[in-house]
Amino acid sequence: MTGYFLDRQVALQAAEAALRDAERDILFGGRVSGSTGFVSGCSSDGLCLPETDGSPIWADLDTNNNLGWKKGTADGPSVRFGTYSNPPSGLATIPDVAAQPRYIIEVLNIPGAGGSLRVGFGPQQSTIVYRVTAVGFGRRDSTRIVLQALYKP
Repeated sequence: MTGYFLDRQVALQAAEAALRDAERDILFGGRVSGSTGFVSGCSSDGLCLPETDGSPIWADLDTNNNLGWKKGTADGPSVRFGTYSNPPSGLATIPDVAAQPRYIIEVLNIPGAGGSLRVGFGPQQSTIVYRVTAVGFGRRDSTRIVLQALYKP
């Protein structure tokens, strides 16, 4: 049981590192701007529009047996840790994991509120929010943790 617990902790920390990596990518990487570059079903660099059928994109990657997402062993519509950002302290890879963590970024367009009862205030503009889903692997590639966070730059 102790080995399993340790493996899950390693996977959790790797997934958290991937979330922070995606946040640096969004805030400082220069490649994420508004909804530019986001496509249905995810682009090759992990920029995704939300599914219209309500299913989560990461579940579709699991169902479609995407090896990059499931085992971290191939390229595909997800981003490997450290690809587009400069990880802190020169940490280019996460040590002691079966595969490097990965993430995808979805763009969400949150509509503004309707009108306002106050004179001179019209409808508000929509807000762009990014939903990041990250997968971390433990010491075995069968140990996986999936985390999700929202970022509003």
